[in-house]
Parts: sequence; C-alpha cells; structure tokens
Amino acid sequence: MAPEESLQLIKELSPNVIANIANNHFSQHGYEPAMYAIKRAEQEGILVTGKDNLPLVIQQNNIVLKIWGTSLVKDSNECGAYFKSSYENLVDDINPGPKQSNEIRIISIHWGEEYYTKENEKQRILAGKLSEAGFDLILGHHPHVIQPVVKSGDTMVVYSHGNFIFDQNFSGLTQKGLICRFNFPNNKPNFLFSQQKGFRVVGINSISLDDLNAFCEQEYHIRKPLMMRIKMKFELFSHFYELNNSIIKTFLFRFFTKH
Repeated sequence: MAPEESLQLIKELSPNVIANIANNHFSQHGYEPAMYAIKRAEQEGILVTGKDNLPLVIQQNNIVLKIWGTSLVKDSNECGAYFKSSYENLVDDINPGPKQSNEIRIISIHWGEEYYTKENEKQRILAGKLSEAGFDLILGHHPHVIQPVVKSGDTMVVYSHGNFIFDQNFSGLTQKGLICRFNFPNNKPNFLFSQQKGFRVVGINSISLDDLNAFCEQEYHIRKPLMMRIKMKFELFSHFYELNNSIIKTFLFRFFTKH
C-alpha cells in the first residue's frame, strides 16, 4: 500500500513507464482496491501488463513490442486481479502463436525462491520453453535478491532484479538491485548495480556480466534464506509502529485468522 502521490514519481522516471502488476502482493487488500490501483495507474499514463494472459502491445516505427506479465508464486489472497499461471502451463496459457519478423517478445515473471542468489531448476526449464516460443527477453523478480543473467538459446534471461526501493533494510543483499539496459535488435546489454539506503537509491555502479554472475555465486548459501527470513521478521516487528492503520489492521486480521 502506497500513497497515490507515488504515481507521480513513477511517471516522471521515463516517458514510457510499464508496470507488471502480476505478483503475490497485488491482491492482498482485495479485488476492488486492486482494480482501483490499475485504474489510477492508467489514468496517469502508466502502461499496465499482467492483467490477463494477453500482452501489452506497443508499436513504434516498424517494431511491434509485446510484453506479457505473470506470477507463478503461491498467493493465498488471489482474487483474480492479475494473471497467475504455473511453471508447467505458462506457455500454453499465454499461447503466443507464430512470431512475426518485426516482433520483440518480452515477459516479466514473478518466480523463483526468496533470498536465493541462484535460480532453480524449474526456472531454467521454463526459460528454455519460453526461448523456444520466441521470447527475446525474460525479466524475473520475487526473490528480493539479484540472481544471474544468462543466455538461453536466443533469449536473454534476467532471473531476478533484486530490490530497487523496498522496505527490507535487514541485509545488504536486499538493498541491492540490478538495472539492465537492452538495445534491440543488437541486444548488447549493459548492467548496473543500484544501492539503496533509507528507502533511497544512493549509488549506481556499472558491472560486467561475468562479475555479476560471480557475485551471485559468491553470495549463495543453502541456509542463507532461513537466516534472511529471521532477520526480516525482526525488522518487521521492530518497525511495526511505522505502519499505517490500514496495514496494521490487515496484518492483525490475517495473523489471528491463520493461528
């Protein structure tokens, strides 16, 4: 939950802002607030994808850009406000069809496992299927930490962007984000690490693909996610007083109804 004024900030980032709403947090306050959020974003000129299995289509000069959005993450509050699929059925669910010669396909996916700096086998298998279906770029998110960037066939796969601005200050990993610049059809990407502190981006540094993936390998540990979740709970309770009344009521309702 964020103030509507934040839409102005997002709108000013770029002439064309595209938002994928498909994630396991979007419907946590119910269907009507989710629909209102979509309406307000579109009123501000923000392009929205992830509402259903159809792509957002942008035509510029002779290029047709198709952008899908989806979530593959379990959502106990799912209410039909966004497009949710599965690792096994995603390609069939979106049914992209034959690819035209002037078409660029991008999909933004909420997937993976939280706090792991390496992708899992299900992500790798699905990336291969999406590559076969003609996707040029896969943009991943959900783990809250950066994961590797690899080439799968002709497809560039960003397994996780990490956090850009987010309320997870309990770890240096959750205060880092990955910014990617892609130039189609040449597809020569540039990568930058962003550093967050106190809910502000305080630094951006260029990084090579090899160093990026080496960073993910170095930071990986099978027990790290457990420790990160413990730290996250401590941070939540220590800053509970900062939450607004609506979030506190929602949190307490879910806590007591599930226990």
